[in-house]
Amino acid sequence: GMLRSEVCCSVSELRSVVFIPFMGLALPIPRSKSISSRFYNNYSTSYDPPTEPAVKLDTCMQVFTKEETLDEKEGPHCNKCMSMTKSTKELSRSKFTEFLVIHLKRVFRYGVHSKLSTPVEFENKTAHMEHGIMTGVSQIET
Repeated sequence: GMLRSEVCCSVSELRSVVFIPFMGLALPIPRSKSISSRFYNNYSTSYDPPTEPAVKLDTCMQVFTKEETLDEKEGPHCNKCMSMTKSTKELSRSKFTEFLVIHLKRVFRYGVHSKLSTPVEFENKTAHMEHGIMTGVSQIET
């Protein structure tokens, strides 16, 4: 498949679009700030991170494609401004393959590495793509 990556300079509004080939997607699992802070504040070697309510696979895809702000250090060099500037970056799907491999990023770090046990809901038989977002109803726990 192909992802469309669009970067926009916040100063000159110059847009740059590139297409990135992929065979699979590594999707983040969103978690609430309260869960993260409780885990970090109460962490000990025998403490397991709390389980959060189930999230849908399309929510993971929305987090993956959400527009992000890049500061001057992360942002690209703008050819119009002739410097590194604050910019925004947004991913969207350009084309999906017939089969899509999805990796759920369950490992996170707050001083130490840990693994989320959040259930992710998705349709068992076929995931339907609607505007690049997956829709589904079944729940499978890993």
